[in-house]
Amino acid sequence: MIGFEQKFGASLDAIWGLMVDFRRYGLRNLASILTVLLVVTFGTAGTGCANADVAEPRFDGSNVGADGGGGGDAHTDAPGSEDTGPAQRAIPTLTSLTPAEGELGGTGPSIAVKGTDFIQSTVVRVNGTDVVTTYVSDKELSAKIADTLLTATGVLKVTAFTPAPGGGESAPLDFTVVNPAPTLTSLAPTNALVGSSGTTVTLTGTKFVSGSIVVFDGIDLSTSFVNSTTLMASVPASSLLATGSFQMTVRTPTPGGGTTQGIAFTVTNPTVTMAGISPGYATVGDPNTSLIVSGSGFIPTSVVNFNGKALPTVYVSTNRVDTVVQATDMTTAGSYPVTVTNPSPGGGTSAPASFQVRFPAPKITSLSPSSALTGASTVTLTVTGSGFVSSQSQIYIADVAMTTTFISATSLRATIPGSSLATAGTLNVKVVTADPGGGTSNVLTFSVTNPTPVITTVSPTAIILGSAQTTITVNGSGFYSGSKVRANSTTLTTTYVSSIKLTATVPTTMITAAGALSITVLNAAPGGGTSNAGQILVGCDTIGVDVELNGLGYTQEVFPTYDAAYTYPKLVSGSCPMTSLSTTSQPSRMLIVQNTSNAPATLSTWAYCTGTVQYDALLTVYRRSTRPSTDTDRKACTGSVSEGKNGSVTAAISPETGASNWCPGLTKSNGYGVTIGVCERVIVHIQPYSTTSTTYPPPSSIKMKLE
Repeated sequence: MIGFEQKFGASLDAIWGLMVDFRRYGLRNLASILTVLLVVTFGTAGTGCANADVAEPRFDGSNVGADGGGGGDAHTDAPGSEDTGPAQRAIPTLTSLTPAEGELGGTGPSIAVKGTDFIQSTVVRVNGTDVVTTYVSDKELSAKIADTLLTATGVLKVTAFTPAPGGGESAPLDFTVVNPAPTLTSLAPTNALVGSSGTTVTLTGTKFVSGSIVVFDGIDLSTSFVNSTTLMASVPASSLLATGSFQMTVRTPTPGGGTTQGIAFTVTNPTVTMAGISPGYATVGDPNTSLIVSGSGFIPTSVVNFNGKALPTVYVSTNRVDTVVQATDMTTAGSYPVTVTNPSPGGGTSAPASFQVRFPAPKITSLSPSSALTGASTVTLTVTGSGFVSSQSQIYIADVAMTTTFISATSLRATIPGSSLATAGTLNVKVVTADPGGGTSNVLTFSVTNPTPVITTVSPTAIILGSAQTTITVNGSGFYSGSKVRANSTTLTTTYVSSIKLTATVPTTMITAAGALSITVLNAAPGGGTSNAGQILVGCDTIGVDVELNGLGYTQEVFPTYDAAYTYPKLVSGSCPMTSLSTTSQPSRMLIVQNTSNAPATLSTWAYCTGTVQYDALLTVYRRSTRPSTDTDRKACTGSVSEGKNGSVTAAISPETGASNWCPGLTKSNGYGVTIGVCERVIVHIQPYSTTSTTYPPPSSIKMKLE
């Protein structure tokens, strides 16, 4: 018994107190008594019963339940009193939050809330709202910050609340929602041309927020937030005025935030491209020559290079620079490269253009003598002109190279052999200078009488029917002062211009009928003869004509379009001229039609209507050459205004009317065709009911025919 008391004496006192409570309160303290018995029997509750959720007894007259809340039946007896009610719980206190901040837009963290007087029913509150809470110990709770609380930066107030009896809410601690620290990984594009009008750069990285700012070389840019990994910023033209490498960063404001590492953005000179040079050549011995270089990508520091030599360069625009090629650089004929160089960064040298230093082009001003008689012996010919070059210029007579003597830059000499003078005719004399440059001179004629005339061209090649008398020019060779131009074997009044050119007058009487005039030149004997024939066509003036009808019986189909700008008062079906127009406006198309055949004919015109569609249009003709521009003009039609079967002129219908009751036609066969003369113009006016109606659409085309 003594051993029992030594081992359990203190506990017996506790049991005795509980027994008194049991006597006083009945079954409500039975759990506490049993707990003490377990402790007495097996030691501590945790030792005697593994995983037992049994609270230790408190010996101040109350019992702390297994949930840490003390239970609803715990009481404390005041001395000399009876049943004073449940024990009061302590107000919790907070000492720290871990972590004490979270990133804007991030995932809400779980935080360790440390303090004192926590029980299992203590709950964590954020800004006064309960959040999911896990009880760890009386000094620590774990709580989850909701993602929805991280949508704006600022301070969240965190408290712990223990419910009644007693309890209450702790003083708050701050949980700060901060901007994340951004990172920058790439730019697109990474460069721009100097002097450009500004560019938009896309920046890629992580943890961007709507308040993040792009910084270019220390200057804040106008920034658009796309998402947490993408920003867009406008680099203004004012930041692109000088070449160089400039750092771009992203700065996110506090709280949190920060500035990323920089990525270089390069402002470069453009790549230069040459489109051409003007002039593209000069002549040996020319003075200093101004050179215009055209292309793209030119800048004020662009330099023109001539044959590898940098020249003083004047910047005019991004598409033009000017320079001067020195006379000392053009003393030898040849081809020389011209390039343009832009300095780095960027820049570079363009592909070359070729500048030629040429021999001068020869020019003949006179021959001495300029003619010889048929059968003459050799003739020494002196050619006078300019641009002749020693060992490079050669006289050609009738396209045969002659042995040539260089006298000076203005004079050459050659011998015409007797074989070239055996028959009457003309000998073309020219000078050819070798490349580069050089070329073939103009041609002068050496005459051996009498020449046979040859026509090469006749100008003009056409004369409008009904024109007044017309002067024509005949070009060729073998002409002399007695040469006569003939048209269809009729001799015309002729003017001798040179051995290669005549003019003549075609009288009005030869321009009254359409057709072709055969033009020849007749030289009298000795020699002479009739030239080959040139041709001049006499026909209608078709300028401004929409439809040319140039053959009888041929049907021409026109697909008119209707412009909103050409909407006129509706025509009235019936006889012409109309006395009035409708007050309703409809789309219109007026076509200028011309009879370009060789005879007067009747114009038949009609709408092409097919199938079961009720195509609807009005059709009339005006005997005039210009489109009527006023209502008075539009009423002055010729013949009739047709609107198909349902119109006032029921016979004036299209021969291809289909099922339509409104398909118009003015034809020779229905008696409403219009006779037009040769080259006469008329106006065909088609006016559909509507261009948008599907019930009464416009005809798909208009057909015309001369009969």
